[in-house]
Amino acid sequence: KLGNPNFVGKSALETAKAVGVKRALVGVQSLGRAIPRQGYDVVNAAGLRVGTITSGTQSPSLKLPIGVALVERAYETVGTRLWVRVREELHEFEVVKTPFYKRN
Repeated sequence: KLGNPNFVGKSALETAKAVGVKRALVGVQSLGRAIPRQGYDVVNAAGLRVGTITSGTQSPSLKLPIGVALVERAYETVGTRLWVRVREELHEFEVVKTPFYKRN
């Protein structure tokens, strides 16, 4: 939190906030069976590249393909549909709330 006393990276975060951050980290979940992997392109409905997958896997607890993507801020809203290029094929994904799983 920027209101806290000095901490490592505080000045960088203040600068980013003043300038305006153009990208956001979001959770994504496959609407099919495709597993996202680091470096895969994320595209919008028009086929334009809007981000990249930073990490992804098949979740053993959720039994779903999930990942984290760095995308343009216009695509960070939960429920937004995006496509991920997996081995030259586009697969549909949805932006989801994180964390993916919470223990009770």
